[in-house]
Amino acid sequence: MKNTIAPWLSAIRRAAVLTLVLGGAGCQPWTVHAPVASRPGISESQAQATQGRVETVTLVQTSLGVPKAFKVYVPAGYPGGGPYPTLYLMRGTMDEWLNPDQDDSRRGRTAVSVYESLRRAGTVGDLIFVFPGLGSDDGQWPAILTNWIAPEKAAGVGNGRFADYLFKDVIPQVDKRFRTVGARQHPAIDGFSLGGWAAVQAAVTHPEVFASVGGFDGTYPFAKSAKQVAPDDELWQMPFFDPVFGQ
Repeated sequence: MKNTIAPWLSAIRRAAVLTLVLGGAGCQPWTVHAPVASRPGISESQAQATQGRVETVTLVQTSLGVPKAFKVYVPAGYPGGGPYPTLYLMRGTMDEWLNPDQDDSRRGRTAVSVYESLRRAGTVGDLIFVFPGLGSDDGQWPAILTNWIAPEKAAGVGNGRFADYLFKDVIPQVDKRFRTVGARQHPAIDGFSLGGWAAVQAAVTHPEVFASVGGFDGTYPFAKSAKQVAPDDELWQMPFFDPVFGQ
């Protein structure tokens, strides 16, 4: 499908692979500010001129039955111009793409600072990023994009209907509150690790919603057959799957 986001995705994805996909899962919630990069040849005023911002959006009434927040990055100059193509970025928690201290390979970089570097270089155009929170806010129960079978086994996830939350709450609210291209040209969705699984799951279950999907080092369940996951797959020994699928 032709989309205004398509010419820029390859550059963003290459940068994501090089700078953001290494390291462990989970981080504590924190206040996010789009960083001003200090790079040779870029003055402070130039960096400030291209700096966007990250906003936290809290939905009081959700499909989860409890309030839930997600984060949105808007480029410098927003809300002028637009409408803007949108990229949903999925990981175990919504802050993993935004935490410069997630692991040593970051070197102080985030999805925002990498993007803004590409934007200053003229490699990409203006984009809106969305960072959904599809697990517990404390990161104990990471994001898995499905309607959980046994959410009572976890704390802080409401009724666990995270697929409903993304498609019925987050995406419509993003298009309502921000100057996105919306359903006219469709967003893209990318993810790493558990987020890679979430991105592919989202595109497979709702192909009409997305123009593009990318999965990096995705955590995918491998099945012996169409009906059964291999019982020796060590992935399923992780306790955070218990509330998702039932033990």
